[in-house]
Amino acid sequence: MDDLPTRRALSRHLSGLGLASTAIVALAVCLGRGVKVPTVQLGVLLLLLHMALQHTRHQLLLAVVGTLILAEPFAVALGPPPSAPSPCSTNTARAAI
Repeated sequence: MDDLPTRRALSRHLSGLGLASTAIVALAVCLGRGVKVPTVQLGVLLLLLHMALQHTRHQLLLAVVGTLILAEPFAVALGPPPSAPSPCSTNTARAAI
């Protein structure tokens, strides 16, 4: 019973690891794919990351706003989805006529 405050402190310390590991994976994907985030948006994202690492109550804000900030740069970096071949190609249509 005496180590309950220690457990709470450890729990608070480890709760940030999920956020930190997610941020590291996102950074690796950004660097690997060549994602280009505008300077102002990157500054806001870094500020939100700092706030989320300081206080857990800001983690939800980082999740929502960070997703909105990174959505367009990720979409541009990943490119359009590959187009699937049409089930009725022009050669098949000509052969049917």
